[in-house]
Order: sequence, then C-alpha cells, then structure tokens
Amino acid sequence: MKKVFLSIFILMLCLIFYGVFVGTKGFKVNSKTIEIQDLSDSFDGFKILQLSDFLIKDVNDLKKIENISKKINDLKPDIIIFTGDLLYKNNNLTESDLEKLVEILKNMKCSLYKYAVVGDNDEINSYKDIMFKSEFKVLDNESDYIFYKDIKPIKITGLTNLNDVSNAMFMEDNLETMVNIVITHYPDYFETLKNEDINIVFAGHSLNGQVIVPFYGGLIKSDMAKKYVYGSYQENDSKLFISGGIGTPKIQFRLFNKPEINLYKFKKIASN
Repeated sequence: MKKVFLSIFILMLCLIFYGVFVGTKGFKVNSKTIEIQDLSDSFDGFKILQLSDFLIKDVNDLKKIENISKKINDLKPDIIIFTGDLLYKNNNLTESDLEKLVEILKNMKCSLYKYAVVGDNDEINSYKDIMFKSEFKVLDNESDYIFYKDIKPIKITGLTNLNDVSNAMFMEDNLETMVNIVITHYPDYFETLKNEDINIVFAGHSLNGQVIVPFYGGLIKSDMAKKYVYGSYQENDSKLFISGGIGTPKIQFRLFNKPEINLYKFKKIASN
C-alpha cells in the first residue's frame, strides 16, 4: 500500500512540475513599471499591453487566445501592441477558424489604439488583412502619434526591417514628443536602434529562449535574437523589453518559461 501511495505522490509531483515549469498551457501576466524622467502627468500611469508570437496552429490555440482576450479586457490597457508571428506557417486553420480569430482579436479592448508589426512567420498580405479586420493598425516601417490628454504625443514606430530607420520614423509635422517607442519583431535590432533617438523598444521572436536555465537565462537562440534573448536591457538612453510570447514553433515545449502577456505601466520620476 505504501508503494501505491508513493507512486501516486511521485506522479502528482511530476504533473505539477510539468504544468508549472514545462507545459505550454495557460499563461501569466508579466507586469513591469517603466520609469520615465519628467514624464507629463497625463502619461503617468499609461498602460501598454504587449502580445507576441501566438504562432497559432489549430483550434486549440484559438481557445487559448480567446482566454487571453478576456484577461486583456480585465486589465484595461490604453494601447495594445502585437509584436509579430500571429499564425504558424504550417497551420491547419480553416476559413471559419480565421473568421473566429478576427472576432477574438477584434474583441480585445483598449482605451486608445491597437498596433502590430510583421513577424517572420507572417505572410504579409493575409496578415495585414486579418489585423485590419481586427482593428489593429500594422506599422510596416512607419510611425504614428499617440495623443493622450496632452498636446505633446508619444511617437510609435513599427519596424519590419532596418532598411531605412530614419525614413520609417519620419513624420511630416515633426511634433515634439513625450516618448519615442519602437515596436519590432526582432530583439537584435536593438543593436542598431540603441544609437537612435529612441526611448523604448518592444520586441518578441525569442520566446525568451524557450528553455530558461535558472540564473542564466534563455538557452535556445534564434536568428535576430542571439544577443538579446530574455527580459529587459538598457544601453545608452534606450531600453529594450522582450516578450516571451504565447506559442512555440514546432514542438509544444517550454521549460521554466510559461507563456506570457506583458503589461507595462509608465511612471513619472523627477529629474535629478
């Protein structure tokens, strides 16, 4: 009898370990405060919700995204950003499934705007069509202003590639901005962007290295996510924040790396 109880106990421990540390089911909300010197009172407390790397393969993945949508609406962000890789290239979604996906994405609510950039798995024409129907604006090497209770806006730029960063950031009216944000799929673009007039970069793609070794970080490094893989970085006057995202490319496996959505909150700090 003792052996039976011991076997059951070990099995329960294995299931808990798999569910908490190894499995890809569920998700967590990874919340961070971004301190910004001399931020205006109007943007103090401004909330950005980052989504990334859904890599949707089938209807089971759609159900997960639907649960995420419900959580997003509870968090009440001001803007939502999606940093690429909506569908896995070799997915088995039907037209009906894609219509359901549009409905789910459209039901993600925020007080202002929803933005997206293109990832390496995104077929650009169909991706833009889905995101347009879902009320996301795809920033394909272009910029936009975000006004929020203030005459001085935030500038947000979406980069598909680094072919012409200056042109992508160019705005004809050239307003003075509160904060300059870049959203892109690829974290290693930060090597170039840290030298530009950019305060914050949001990226995905790396999946946090998929396998995280405690006290070391992400283990599996992809192209364009070899130097910047996990968490956040600051170089010069620019900060990079990487989302570990939701999906996985082929094998449904993550270790110490629960799927995540990311909530960032701006906090005003006084200059020294």
